[in-house]
Amino acid sequence: MVKHKKIITGLSDESGVTLIELLASLAILTLIVASFLGFFIQSARTTSRTSEVDEATFLAQEEMEEQVYLSSNGIIPDDFDDGESINYESPYTVKISYKEDTNELYAVIVEVFEGDTDDDSARKAIMENRLPFDRTEADE
Repeated sequence: MVKHKKIITGLSDESGVTLIELLASLAILTLIVASFLGFFIQSARTTSRTSEVDEATFLAQEEMEEQVYLSSNGIIPDDFDDGESINYESPYTVKISYKEDTNELYAVIVEVFEGDTDDDSARKAIMENRLPFDRTEADE
């Protein structure tokens, strides 16, 4: 009779995982992974936007450096008298505005747009500087 009890107690030892425990752990794991997935998606969006702004800022800086070079060498830009110049650097549009600030200095504003320059929400970068352009030589 003692042998019979050992066999029954040996069969009643359940050390495995039940289906309910397995489903509960999968549900918890899914919630954790889903919350981290949101962070990764937002990070990818932020990285993409930062890349666009960096590229536009680089274009604006490049154009501003050209304006500084022209000013320091006494060269008047071709579109200076028009008050603005628009260049197309695919997929961006670069707008350069010249406004008289004082008798000797001009405000040079470089704006970089994605697409149309009439849409302020498409502006990706803007730089402003005061530069001397010698208009006496240009007027002669």
